[in-house]
Amino acid sequence: MPRRFGPTFEICRLAESVGFDFVAMGHHRFTPGEDGAASPIVLLSAIAAQTTTLRLSSAVFLFPLYPALDVAEQIATLDQISDGRTMLSFGLGYRPYEYELAGLSYGARGSRMEEGVQILKQAWTQERVYFEGRHYRIDGAAVAPRPVQQPHPPIWLGGNAMAGIERAARLADGWMIDTTKSLESARRRSAHYRSSAAALGRDSQVCLVRQIGIGPTRAYVEEVWLPDMARQLQHVYDAGGSFTGAEELMTKLRSGEPLDLDEFTGDRDIAGTPVECVTQIRAFEDATGCEYLCGIFGDSPSFDTLAASLELFGHQVIPQFA
Repeated sequence: MPRRFGPTFEICRLAESVGFDFVAMGHHRFTPGEDGAASPIVLLSAIAAQTTTLRLSSAVFLFPLYPALDVAEQIATLDQISDGRTMLSFGLGYRPYEYELAGLSYGARGSRMEEGVQILKQAWTQERVYFEGRHYRIDGAAVAPRPVQQPHPPIWLGGNAMAGIERAARLADGWMIDTTKSLESARRRSAHYRSSAAALGRDSQVCLVRQIGIGPTRAYVEEVWLPDMARQLQHVYDAGGSFTGAEELMTKLRSGEPLDLDEFTGDRDIAGTPVECVTQIRAFEDATGCEYLCGIFGDSPSFDTLAASLELFGHQVIPQFA
């Protein structure tokens, strides 16, 4: 087993065994310390070979950073390798340097996404791709292989600005709510997404992405999960991410002032004992009608800590939503 990604494969097999439906890989480029996220489709292909039922997703793949036909071929190949377990989700990203270093315009990432999704659908459902837009001119490309799933693998889009939500309603099979949105913000945005999709005669699905801290006691979660997630949240903020109450929370974190679990999570994260996690997930489910939950169980937990969290969640939380 490869030493570098051996623990990743073991964690995925564990998640599969305790009832998780899918694994999602993050994605960033040109970022030292996040090297495992540089090529998520490659890593998902390796995970596909190590698992049998776990579906393969991303949260999120920065699609506009790549040529659309390249992505169409790679995802179709992943779908072949996994025998139809692919469910990719795409996002624009919030770090300008990723686009600048790739020689692309950060400001044009929305229009590149729009055109790219249209090209994917053609590539997977038609004999040849014909497209002319702002970013792409394609005259009869025949894309192979074809994905196993028909008409194509599910396409989810992230994006929490109104333009991103409406893009998901028009073009995608589902929409992902990112980790930084409060309960009320998630409720309002999911309602807008669903009404926009309904107005277009399209179905809607919501995937709620949340940071999840779970342990046998609240004290355990405060001791083990909270410091790890505080570092992660500060990293997101420093890289340009935003969220409700960010300035106040960052001031406290940088001063070394202690935070308790409720103060840190607010109504944004899911954290506590299994019973508390079930209650919090139910609140988001009631507010958004979410069909999926994508949990992030820490920034860089040890293998043992992550394994314990997944087992506890799998045995005591997942059955409550069966």
